[in-house]
Amino acid sequence: MHIDFCEMTAADSALREKVAELDEDKSIASDFVSFIPARGDHGVVAKVDGEVAAVSWASFTRGATPVVRHAVVPQFRGHGIGLEILNKLVEYGKKVGWPAIAVEMDEDNPARRSFARQGFESVDGGAMIKHLRPPLTSLAVYCGSAPGSRTFYKDVARELGEQLADRGITVVYGGGSAGLMGEMATGALRHGGRVHGVMARELADREQAYEGLTQLDIVDSVPERIAAMEELADGFLALPGGVGTLSELFDALTNQQIGTHNKPVILFNVEGYWNPLVTLLKNTQSEGFTAGKYIDALIVVDSVDKLVEELETWRSPGEKWQ
Repeated sequence: MHIDFCEMTAADSALREKVAELDEDKSIASDFVSFIPARGDHGVVAKVDGEVAAVSWASFTRGATPVVRHAVVPQFRGHGIGLEILNKLVEYGKKVGWPAIAVEMDEDNPARRSFARQGFESVDGGAMIKHLRPPLTSLAVYCGSAPGSRTFYKDVARELGEQLADRGITVVYGGGSAGLMGEMATGALRHGGRVHGVMARELADREQAYEGLTQLDIVDSVPERIAAMEELADGFLALPGGVGTLSELFDALTNQQIGTHNKPVILFNVEGYWNPLVTLLKNTQSEGFTAGKYIDALIVVDSVDKLVEELETWRSPGEKWQ
């Protein structure tokens, strides 16, 4: 049996309607047959010897989590086509950064067992959710351009760079050679890691650009630097630093809330350095200014091993207004 997979297009409306008619469990509601690529919808069609065998598509009909509609034509069931096409949709979602995908079906639907085996979890209302975590291949590191008053700050920054390099994670940072920035970059480079610096032109002289980086980009302004680092990185980590580090950190936290990105934000809590900030953030929650899901999504660790462990189960909190 030869299976070909191709992307679904908006012109495939007749196909989606046909599959909905074939859906014995009636899990494909008519209002979800719509497919609008311009809003981010994506689908996959499986064909066996030119004949449509299965389809799986995700539609952003509500919020930031797309709802998946998935069906296999009866005569092609039992060959693993449904699982294969669903996996292709999941991999696409991970690639483009979907926080999760959802399926909606009755609680007594036998298909729930199949979805559960693929990592979907039951939630209120009969829906099932699969959280998608994009692979962490690069990490933006925010830290001080000063060395700090205690020597262990430099040691920790250097060791962090070394350990990220050892794990094949590209370091994205502000491009400077001074303070913890330079120590962290040195550690990564000495261990053969990739270090991508992004420096604002106005800071190039004051922060002393690091010579020998894998790549150094000079941009026109600090806001451009922050935006570029956000685009390049799969997550954001703050080492100890001052108000500049705090500014970058809060940009990452804010953009996570408004949906500019759905990536993890990490406090590398050296000797409890970030404890006062964590207390403040929890206070914003208790006083009704920050939703608890964002406090829960903040990763606070003091080792790379613990960070990797936390990332395995991290889930995007979703947009503020979702």
